[in-house]
Amino acid sequence: MSQASIELQQELQAFQIGNFSNVALLVLVFYEYVITIDQEIACVWQRKVTAASALLLSTRWVMVVYQGYNWVTPSNVSEFHCCRRLGPPDNVILWISFAQLALFSGLRVYALWRESRFRLVMCAVVVALGLVQIGTNLYAMFRTQTQYVGAPFFSCSWSVDVPEDLNTM
Repeated sequence: MSQASIELQQELQAFQIGNFSNVALLVLVFYEYVITIDQEIACVWQRKVTAASALLLSTRWVMVVYQGYNWVTPSNVSEFHCCRRLGPPDNVILWISFAQLALFSGLRVYALWRESRFRLVMCAVVVALGLVQIGTNLYAMFRTQTQYVGAPFFSCSWSVDVPEDLNTM
């Protein structure tokens, strides 16, 4: 076997493993939701809606939407314009999950520091630091170049164009 065919085989194998991992994660998420739906109904749906319960529900269901989107989006796209449509919804769902994580972390800090007069300051610091990744991902989104990868993958590839002066340590 030539070196090129070995590399191609390794790339195909990595691509397949990524697809299998996405499906496995989706199945695990759905399984967890099926076995805990009765607890969700008892603890959230049958009580007064609070900010914490809304955050819990949105966190749970955004994860399902994100995994479902990754599974449903075509892994075999046929044209470049298909690739350009896949990125923005994926980014928005990911940013929502980042914001939820930051808010949930801030809520935990607020609960842990409830006796302190600095609880709002600490909560704000944690939320602000949690939202930094949304800013860096926004920057990356505007510098991302989309490429259509033809045979044998028929897929999309995204690469972030980072300026040289930012790419040094």
